[in-house]
Amino acid sequence: MITDVSTRDVSTLRIDSRGLLDSLAKAMNEHPAEYGLLGWCDLDLGLVVHRPDDDGFRARICLRGYGCEAVADFPSGTEGDVDCWLEGDLAPWQSMLDDIVANGRATGLQTLSSQVLLGDKIHLRSADAMGADRFFRYNQTLQSFFDAAAAIGRPVAS
Repeated sequence: MITDVSTRDVSTLRIDSRGLLDSLAKAMNEHPAEYGLLGWCDLDLGLVVHRPDDDGFRARICLRGYGCEAVADFPSGTEGDVDCWLEGDLAPWQSMLDDIVANGRATGLQTLSSQVLLGDKIHLRSADAMGADRFFRYNQTLQSFFDAAAAIGRPVAS
């Protein structure tokens, strides 16, 4: 799924874009065998990206089996409708995406797991311990979902 990333322009993709998430969902659904190696997934994940100039970006990613069932709105006040959500400022989210595009996958401290375990920039939230546990159970599937951005070679509109 990952193609040559040596000529990727990291400034063309924005993490706070519904278009990007839709493209990542499409990529996941087109490669079920690759995700199948990671095992099935059953997770509703919320993303909350705080932008410095507005209310931010919120989206819900619904992963089922070996694919993405939906990317949807994630309105404020519906946090109880997801297993867990990841919340942080735009800069660390964008830094992770830029690292993925530059290197073909997240590296070092730019992985979701590292960001969440450090807990200083991107925070894992859930209504209960089982919801948070699902993030860690399906972490590699989530990372692979975002790592698919390396193969996207066109700008994604917000």
